[in-house]
Amino acid sequence: GSSHFNCPILDNIESAMSHVSQFFQDLPVPDVRLARMIRDVAGEMSTRFDRHLRPHGLNETDFRCLMQLISSPGGQAYPSDLSQLATESRANMTRIVDSLVERGWVTRRASETDRRRIVLAVTAEGIALARSLLPTFHPALSAILSVLTELEKEAMILGLQRIAASLNSQPREGSLK
Repeated sequence: GSSHFNCPILDNIESAMSHVSQFFQDLPVPDVRLARMIRDVAGEMSTRFDRHLRPHGLNETDFRCLMQLISSPGGQAYPSDLSQLATESRANMTRIVDSLVERGWVTRRASETDRRRIVLAVTAEGIALARSLLPTFHPALSAILSVLTELEKEAMILGLQRIAASLNSQPREGSLK
């Protein structure tokens, strides 16, 4: 259990685990606990980065999409590729891109090879914004992760890589997303 960590996130998960396992005797508790922890811890980290970005008129999802575009070859990508890489729905990706274009951080134009397709490209302003914001995240991120040894970080990375590869090897349709 989480009782030796004084932490609302963990207490909430443990409480949920004990309640739900009463209704479902064959519940794979360690698997469900791990999935909840990954989601809830990632959600809390996202919330903290949101607070950091809000003064710049951004949220974590917008910033993640901007960074995904910056890290794409030539600083450009098709919206469909970007929504897949950023794990956002197409509808949400449209809203995010509209917002980034409106603020001059991304451009939208027709593809030269296929006029029906749209190409997104990061602007110099978008790169400058990322350059100014990224270093401000590093202390907060390092503080959050400082509770782990380098070996523990490597073990978690390996475990998450295996989970990602397992997800990738299974069809997306009709399964857990």
